[in-house]
Amino acid sequence: MHHPELEVVDREGVRTFALNRPEKKNCLTKDVVAALIEGLRDAAIREEIRVAIVTGRGGVFSAGIDVSILMEVAMTEKMPESVSALGGSLLDFPKPLIAAVDGLAVGMAVTILPYFDMVYASERAEFMTPFSKLGLSIEYGGSFTFPRLIGRQRTNELIFRGNRVDARTLEAWGFLTRVFSNEDFAAEVERIAREIAAHPPEAVRASKRLIQRGEQVSFEEAVRDELEELSRRFKSPEMREAVGAFLKR
Repeated sequence: MHHPELEVVDREGVRTFALNRPEKKNCLTKDVVAALIEGLRDAAIREEIRVAIVTGRGGVFSAGIDVSILMEVAMTEKMPESVSALGGSLLDFPKPLIAAVDGLAVGMAVTILPYFDMVYASERAEFMTPFSKLGLSIEYGGSFTFPRLIGRQRTNELIFRGNRVDARTLEAWGFLTRVFSNEDFAAEVERIAREIAAHPPEAVRASKRLIQRGEQVSFEEAVRDELEELSRRFKSPEMREAVGAFLKR
């Protein structure tokens, strides 16, 4: 899990992964992606870790895939295993997963954002998907996730033009959860993460499972799943403890 270009900090129930290669705009190498995947797997099994954040240092989120990977793909016609596996690792992470975008995000660093439970950005954040300009096509599930988040026509504009788009625009489109001022950004994201980490963890994870499954099933199935989970929640020691603490306020 340890990699010099991926800073990992655990604090108050929150694990923060910070891409830390600012001189290369935090480009994603095979080793950095592999370290992130390993760190997520470790965080998933640690009871003391209840929320995870992925961010970037140096005023940049990430400029996307490193050129070395693009060259390898051009020669082998195959994406490196760690890069291909990242999406599944993000989707399978059982706890709340936050992307904190401060600065520029390009290419894959944008197309992975729908895999997160919440995506927060600073006012100075900018987003660019230059696939068409580079003779490439949309990737990493963007053809599925983007239209469902922002609609087909906005997806078309984002991908066909490939220009930089500011955070406020993508917030208005529904691509971002919320945008904070540059000065308050880090503190606000940490505050939200700590707030969630303070909640009963099994209840939070249960809601995440239900919300994810709710996107794939019928309304009737979603209601049935909720009722079944609620019956388990009512019997849980966690629920009794939380209600007891609430009544004592």
